[in-house]
Amino acid sequence: MVCAPSGSGKTSICRAYMDIDSHARYSTSLTTRPPRAGEIHGEDYKFVTDEEFTDAIERDELVEYERVHDWMYGTPKKEIEDALGNEERLLIDIDVQGGMAIKSKYPEETLTIFIKPPSMEELKKRLRGRGSESEEKIERRLERYELEVSKAGDFDVIIKNDDFRTAVDMFSEAIKTQGG
Repeated sequence: MVCAPSGSGKTSICRAYMDIDSHARYSTSLTTRPPRAGEIHGEDYKFVTDEEFTDAIERDELVEYERVHDWMYGTPKKEIEDALGNEERLLIDIDVQGGMAIKSKYPEETLTIFIKPPSMEELKKRLRGRGSESEEKIERRLERYELEVSKAGDFDVIIKNDDFRTAVDMFSEAIKTQGG
């Protein structure tokens, strides 16, 4: 379980880790938000309509779901059950509240890792550098920063992403020593 404020580098760290661990795969969450440039349906997220998301809730297909920044996000049960059945390391890139919901349902199988950005200024720079959101949406993401960082102490591992390569090495070591 990998959580962090938006723009902290959690997705990039997960992708780099998968390059070095052939038993790891990335969880593909459902979302109602539109894809960003370069994102691929079924790979980065499963981009669905509001109706399709509601149907997944009604069919009890999601372990957790939440509205974050005007969009719905949810983790399919099948993703977790398949990974457990295949003895894979499933990397779930998720917000703090969703992460804690999954940890409560799979306490023995979940290692929680929190990625901290080097600073608030760097976080702002990264979010604006994406070029995919309005200033209003960026400000709303930044408003969640304090809440998310205040929950870091609830995680098994905290990694500060001020040097990407070091953060990936720390991530890999945490999984190796604590995550099986």
